[in-house]
Amino acid sequence: MGKKKNRKKRSKFGTEVEKESIFWDLPYWEALVLCHNLDVMHIEKNVCDNIINTLLNVKGKSKDGLNSRKDLQKMNIRHELHP
Repeated sequence: MGKKKNRKKRSKFGTEVEKESIFWDLPYWEALVLCHNLDVMHIEKNVCDNIINTLLNVKGKSKDGLNSRKDLQKMNIRHELHP
């Protein structure tokens, strides 16, 4: 499960150096079942930002564009929003 603690990497000078994540220094890191997990707080923030930017039609931040309208057309849904 997971990656090995010590991994060798070749430096730009051709010698081998050991590369180890700083997270392995944490006392609880090796005991974790999932070392890589989703950060709910940031996912929630990004989803909220995208919804608000789309609803307020913020220029350059909206996810509602020509490509998304074409995707609706391909999926054959929301006919009133087709380009």
